[in-house]
Amino acid sequence: MATAWEFKIIRDPIHGYIGLTKQEVELLDTQPMQRLRRIKQLANAHLVYPGAVHTRFDHSLGTLHVAHRLACQLGFDESQTKLVRLAALVHDVGHAAFSHVGEKALLAFSPDSPPDAHQLVTLQIVQDHPEFKRVLGDQLQAVVECLNSKQPTVETAVVSGPLDADKLDYLLRDSYFAGVKYGVFDLERILHKVQVVRSGNESYIGVASKAKDALESYRLARYLMHAQVYQHHARLAADGMLIRAIRLAAERNKLPAAAFKLQQGKVQDLNQYLRFDDFTLLTTLRDCDDRQIAGLAQRLEGRRLFKLAWELDLTEFKSRNVLASDRLNKLLADTRRISEVETSLAGEAGCAPEFVILMPQTIKNPLYRLPGTPLGDLGERLLIVADDGRTLPLDEISPLAVKSTLFSERLLLYGPEDFRQQLRAAAEAWLKSV
Repeated sequence: MATAWEFKIIRDPIHGYIGLTKQEVELLDTQPMQRLRRIKQLANAHLVYPGAVHTRFDHSLGTLHVAHRLACQLGFDESQTKLVRLAALVHDVGHAAFSHVGEKALLAFSPDSPPDAHQLVTLQIVQDHPEFKRVLGDQLQAVVECLNSKQPTVETAVVSGPLDADKLDYLLRDSYFAGVKYGVFDLERILHKVQVVRSGNESYIGVASKAKDALESYRLARYLMHAQVYQHHARLAADGMLIRAIRLAAERNKLPAAAFKLQQGKVQDLNQYLRFDDFTLLTTLRDCDDRQIAGLAQRLEGRRLFKLAWELDLTEFKSRNVLASDRLNKLLADTRRISEVETSLAGEAGCAPEFVILMPQTIKNPLYRLPGTPLGDLGERLLIVADDGRTLPLDEISPLAVKSTLFSERLLLYGPEDFRQQLRAAAEAWLKSV
């Protein structure tokens, strides 16, 4: 069976050699999949970590590889293995330019769309794109169901779950290309100790208790990568500037609505959507006839990033003033009110309101359950299988879950460097009035 997956071999810096079937090679050669070569995995993180220029394309290959190894260890038959390989390979095909950051274009045109709107676009591409329909053939619907199943099954858990092939690949890949060690964990130990956990007609991925420490390392890696890489303050500044340029372009009709507007979970013009990758979106913004939009894009190209002018520890603020914290939380939940505050702070500082960015930041690890919060369903929790056969959520038996919530919230204010002092003073005065 091993040779069945080796029609073509691709060398990968994380996993070594990755074998592909003829069908998977044909899928990779489609226009939507090749577009992923031009979408960076970590958007603007390369402005902080220069090596982080890897793409959604190589991550998709890595996800397929890990999905295959999970399938083998979990005892999948050839049909199941083929299905999860295909679903893993295409799981990110709907990403907007600049990955999750560019997804704000979808939200700008369709405010009611879900936060992870790219998943809807992925389903649209798989179902409607002629190249995908040709290559997947009679397997198309099974792939769609694997990507979008509401019934917990171990097959869907391999592609999307708390211990899926996606996370097992991107943590190691992102850590490697960023040049840090925060995302490193013992993948081999986990892969050799996974097993199927059944509950009625539902099934999940569990890990034998002997690999509990490897699983602890995995979930800690998620938190540390968020704290040190994904939400680095300079990376957030770059992301905020790009999001601001996208929203202004949407409001001022400088981006084609048909490419980003969702109707009933689908973009109006799929070909237009697929035309935008990192290069075309940034070029469109940079060459825009609107000086503010073009100025933001040009600043990004030249790495002239806005600076952090002020920050507030929301966790500590809540402990000092519960009522003011409640008022502040309600304000931060309303994008219109955030915009009003930005305009007011800009006026006080003498800065253009489009260049002031007030950004709530939350660093948390969803695999840790915070004290007092609901347990959630099993599909969201890491499961440990004890020697006597009992299945226990890791967060209930972990000493780390007791000692630390691994959770922090901050409010960040960014603006042009020349206005940092003025913005800081304006923010302090504003906070007293909340």
